[in-house]
Amino acid sequence: MTARNKAAFAAGQRKRAAIRQMLAAHSPLLRPLTLEQLQARLRDEFGLYAAVSTVAYHREQIRLEQASEDCNCSNLSNSGEAA
Repeated sequence: MTARNKAAFAAGQRKRAAIRQMLAAHSPLLRPLTLEQLQARLRDEFGLYAAVSTVAYHREQIRLEQASEDCNCSNLSNSGEAA
C-alpha cells in the first residue's frame, strides 16, 4: 500500500513514533498516561501538535501492533516446536 499524501503520512509516522517512545519510557508501575498528557508531552517534548482524537488513534494502533506481534511470536514458536 502506498500513501496518497506522503507528507501527511510521514508526519503521522513521526507522531506515532513519538507516542510509542513515550509509552515505552513510561513505567508500568505508574498510572497510564492520559490522552491529554500524551498530547501535552507530544507538543512540549517533540514540538508536534496532534488532536486528542489523533493521539487516541495512534495509541490504539500501537497497542494493536504490540498485541499482534505478541500473538505472532507465540504462534511461530509453537509451529516451530511441532515441526
